[in-house]
Amino acid sequence: MVSPTTGRYKCFACGESGDVFTWTMKTQGLEFREALETLAKEAGITLQKGGSSPAQRSDHVRRLEAMEFALRFFRDAFLKSEAATQYCQRRGFEKTVTDKWEIGYAPDVGDALATALKKAGYALDECKSLFLVERDGGGGYYDKFRGRLMFPIRNERGELVGFGGRLLGDGTPKYVNSSDTPLFHKSHVLYGYFQARDRLMKNSHAILTEGYFDVIACHRAGVTGAVASLGTAFTEDHAKLLKRFASKVTILYDGDGAGQKAALRALEILEQTGLDVRIARTPQGSDPDTVLQKDGAEAVQKLVDDAVIPLDFELSLLEKNHPVSTADFWKLVLPVLAKARSNVDLERHLMRLAAVHPDISDFRSAKKGIERDLKDYKGRQALAPTGPLPVARQRWTKADVKGIKRIEATLFKAILDPVFVKSAWVGATNPEIMQTDIARSISINLREAFGELPPTELSRVWLTRLDDQIRDVLGEIEVAREFELLLINEQQVLAAISRLEHDAAKMKRTSSWMRMKFQEESGGNQQEPGSIIPQGQLGESEETRIRAYSERLKREKRTSENDSDAT
Repeated sequence: MVSPTTGRYKCFACGESGDVFTWTMKTQGLEFREALETLAKEAGITLQKGGSSPAQRSDHVRRLEAMEFALRFFRDAFLKSEAATQYCQRRGFEKTVTDKWEIGYAPDVGDALATALKKAGYALDECKSLFLVERDGGGGYYDKFRGRLMFPIRNERGELVGFGGRLLGDGTPKYVNSSDTPLFHKSHVLYGYFQARDRLMKNSHAILTEGYFDVIACHRAGVTGAVASLGTAFTEDHAKLLKRFASKVTILYDGDGAGQKAALRALEILEQTGLDVRIARTPQGSDPDTVLQKDGAEAVQKLVDDAVIPLDFELSLLEKNHPVSTADFWKLVLPVLAKARSNVDLERHLMRLAAVHPDISDFRSAKKGIERDLKDYKGRQALAPTGPLPVARQRWTKADVKGIKRIEATLFKAILDPVFVKSAWVGATNPEIMQTDIARSISINLREAFGELPPTELSRVWLTRLDDQIRDVLGEIEVAREFELLLINEQQVLAAISRLEHDAAKMKRTSSWMRMKFQEESGGNQQEPGSIIPQGQLGESEETRIRAYSERLKREKRTSENDSDAT
């Protein structure tokens, strides 16, 4: 449901809510600035970037144009190179594949690209900053990529920001990737992400591989959510980029020792980002590209389908490197078991390990022994020094909207309507008459933001001046089914304020009487006779004692009434 009053949406199926920026960011996987630029373009609005002059913006465009020129150069050279085309044919790359991935070739000539760039009018000094050319000792320029198959690297918006080059024959280094440039930062870009976006938006499942050929192999096999980091370790920024669209990630790295270690490092980062992770068990000495060439597309898909949870993967590695019969295994297995995310998974492995315990033959005794050792290990970890304590959570969240009373919601719904905002404002900004934590928080926020006088703009404008959480709750009150039948009119607004004030006054009188009776029974305090402890000045323990006293009085009253009825 979309509220034209607040300019916000709410999905009652999945619980998502927000404004036009939230919608654009989540449906297109954009950061806020990117969503702002997209919406401004649709609305015909020209944005002025902070700290970015027209000259700087033209620099960006010119650099992108130089990169696209280089790509056309590499593509033309690829079509003319028999060695490059035959190499791709041996790898099983048909023309549709080389076209889709824009594969090119850098001629094995010292300054072929540099000469072409200069002739086209591009400044070679700037091209040097883009990792296309390099300056030689005599003041001239030569090509950074020579005799290599070229893989263009596009960012999530489809801009060409870098290149990766692989030697066609033997030699070192086998791969050369663009270094960080004004357009390209390795830790912020994933190869294949732009091509995988549509798939990720549909099934929210990313496949993380190690290189160019692995990504292309996965896409050829129908696993079109595949991406790869670029000649650098997987980083937190890479994980955040994946999380824009994906909620689940399957790590499909090489089956050798280096690939397994890299998988564990990526696993830790992905789990810290809150992603659901699986790890594919690639055969020793294989990668997705070799699996595709040897066993076909179904074998690649099966690797993904058969991926296991991290606990299973780590235990299988541990058992491979440390036999179950050794003491090292039983020492190292405890930290792994402690990572179990469900009792079902833990129990499954406890039963399996108990059956192969080298020192305890009785199954039950072995299982209890492992459980005891695991409990001791967790206890030691709990006592170990930790970082700063987590910040306490808010007392309420967006999900608590149902906890607000209808009479309070009436006032908040009324202030969103320009017809009734003046009538409702005096009540909506009085936290003392509110009866729920949510309503009091909204009321305080409104009063701090605007004071006693209501804003004169439309609600969709003044809502932007409130805290995100308050704004979300007000937007949800506007469209929530619990409140959609509330009929707002002048009489109802005034009646709501009157009723809330009446209930608040009654509660205050009751609270004052209770405090007085409590003081009398507890021997009083140092105040004047008959004085009342003001609300909020009691300590928490005293408040608790007063509530207990109130409950006792109620019980005594019920007992007295029952005795009277019996008589």
